Amino acid sequence: MLDGCTSALLRAIADGCAPGTYRIFSGEDFLALFSEPPEEGEQFVEKALSRLSEEGYIGVKYAGGGMYCVCPLPPARAALERAEGEEQSEGEPEGTEQAEEAAREATRADRRAFLAAFWGGFAGALAGGLIAAAILLSIRLIFG
Repeated sequence: MLDGCTSALLRAIADGCAPGTYRIFSGEDFLALFSEPPEEGEQFVEKALSRLSEEGYIGVKYAGGGMYCVCPLPPARAALERAEGEEQSEGEPEGTEQAEEAAREATRADRRAFLAAFWGGFAGALAGGLIAAAILLSIRLIFG
């Protein structure tokens, strides 16, 4: 799972690179993302990029001298989409009256579908049984 700082770095890499291509970033590029840069500075960037690389979010061609050649990998985009989805769901109030009404309506629709399937199956089985009984009775009367 990504924290806020590594997520911001990953977002910058994903936005700055076309899929499957490497781009060179400087440490200052990454530190400029934060309103209050971390106290560790370049060491923080190196640790965060190392962690992203180990977790399979980015590919690193080289890192050194404050320059980083990186590329976002497919899991990075998926992780960022999940993070955006979580942020959007956190902003929505839960338990609103409309949501509760929609849940009740969905439950009613499920119940109606179940009852229709149940009674349809029952009627079909009853009809099949009656037809089979009629055929057996007619065979007994004709040949019996």
